[in-house]
Amino acid sequence: MSRQEWVVVKDKTCEFQKHQVEQLELRLYPTDFVDGAEPYRVLARKCSDDIACNLAGYPCKWAFTNPAADHFALD
Repeated sequence: MSRQEWVVVKDKTCEFQKHQVEQLELRLYPTDFVDGAEPYRVLARKCSDDIACNLAGYPCKWAFTNPAADHFALD
């Protein structure tokens, strides 16, 4: 069975919260590796402080309050 894991991709200072946050990816790792295939698939991306930004109404793509943002592009 494949496994899913949240992995820290990047640390940055949030322009809205004014402190360090982590950008995370939900990765799906297969049980068997196939030659030429990628070692994992990215299922989702989020910020470690996304709920606080969402509740505060900040237009952050990581809090999913900015509909024009590409949620799969890293900053």
